[in-house]
Amino acid sequence: MNFYKCNIFKVAILIFIMSTITFGANFDELFSEGIALRDSNRFAEAVVKFEEAVKAKSKHPDANYNLGYLYYKTGNFEKAIKYYKNSQKFGFDPIKIHHALAQVYQTIGDKQTAILEHYEAIKLAPKNPFVHTVLADLYLEQRSMSLADQEYTNALKLDSMFVPAIVGKANLFKHNREYAEALKLFDKAKAIDSTYAPLYLSLGQLHTENNTFNKAVIDFTKYTELAPSDPEGYKLLAEIYTQFRNYPLAITNSKKAIEKGDTAAGSLRFLGYLYLKAKQPNEAKNVLEQAIARRPDDLNGWVDLGKAYMLIDSGRSAVDAYMKAFTLDSFSVSNYAFDFGIAYYQVSKFDSSVMMFTRKIALDTLAVGAYINRGYAYILLKKYDEAVKDLQKGIKIKPNDVQSHLVLGQIYAFLKDQTKNVSTQQNLLKQAKTEFNTVLKLDPKNKEAKQGLEKLATPVPEFKPENIYQDEQEEDIYNP
Repeated sequence: MNFYKCNIFKVAILIFIMSTITFGANFDELFSEGIALRDSNRFAEAVVKFEEAVKAKSKHPDANYNLGYLYYKTGNFEKAIKYYKNSQKFGFDPIKIHHALAQVYQTIGDKQTAILEHYEAIKLAPKNPFVHTVLADLYLEQRSMSLADQEYTNALKLDSMFVPAIVGKANLFKHNREYAEALKLFDKAKAIDSTYAPLYLSLGQLHTENNTFNKAVIDFTKYTELAPSDPEGYKLLAEIYTQFRNYPLAITNSKKAIEKGDTAAGSLRFLGYLYLKAKQPNEAKNVLEQAIARRPDDLNGWVDLGKAYMLIDSGRSAVDAYMKAFTLDSFSVSNYAFDFGIAYYQVSKFDSSVMMFTRKIALDTLAVGAYINRGYAYILLKKYDEAVKDLQKGIKIKPNDVQSHLVLGQIYAFLKDQTKNVSTQQNLLKQAKTEFNTVLKLDPKNKEAKQGLEKLATPVPEFKPENIYQDEQEEDIYNP
């Protein structure tokens, strides 16, 4: 019996040892895989690995800290706080923990608790310039300028060459629009440490505020070189290239920002907007559908999606998208009545198209495109008098518009055969000639105008405008 018990005991010990070895090896593998995923900005996948790692070693401080960080990055702030506090309990660097917790509280809008966390860090290391600088950055973000200045000063008293504090102080001057003083401090920081990435982010923002965009591009590009995994630099470059109307480069940088982890609905919609500006509607549609799936109440997202559908000749889908926007905000969407009108025109709902262009004209009496397109819709509704009036109004606003003169000439040529009054026929013939000749003055090679003149002596069959008029002035400003 004793022999039996002894063997059982030995087997139990052996199983325990083997399971511990296997358990440890499994933890190390999970931890390494989690770090690799984290560094690749694949945060959701990294969460899974670190959850398993923490199950394997529940009191491992680094694993708990990383899991807290990953939950923060994926927006689960309650769990982020939980695992950060766990890591502190199990021996992780308390100063880093206080700063991490402060970041979470700041993000969720609990500014007071965020400040208290920073003060806890200062209690632990009152002579560390870093802890004073981080608190100063928070005060600056909250626009508490005097408190920010006080903490930056404290940091620089402890170390006058501490670059993060110098850059922070420069940002303080920048926020106060004291650009000359800010540039002096940025230059000083660069002389001390030219590899400090946040310096170039702040310097680029200063140049953006001063409309010196070429310099901003240089600084943001430098930032992406020094901090290639941070999406912020790519986002800012995309915004600048958008102002330059260099949409290919804007798209490239916007896509990089998304690849680096910025997968917010707004960022996806911005990329969709850029694809629209670059005349790539299929790419725009794909990205905008993803953005809408994440944020279905985004009015401007639905409007942009409608534009993408129109450009790929999917009029029914465009109408559906615009109607969704209309249900979200019927007042604001009136600003997009021009796009609504085109969408209805494309699906042959000409009465609705007229209604939308009329709404656009009510908002902007000089909207030449709305008059011309409403005229086109009237033609297809066989309301020729109304069509003529609208095209004449469009020409009055934009006298050199070739398409308007051409279609007006075609209407006159058609109408001359619809009346038996000789005087009216002659008058319409004369007006048609005038419009076609005006077209040829503006565009000497216009084949349609030449054909129109040649065929004036023969009956003109009923015609339809071939293309909707889309020369509406678009704003280049992105509406978030």
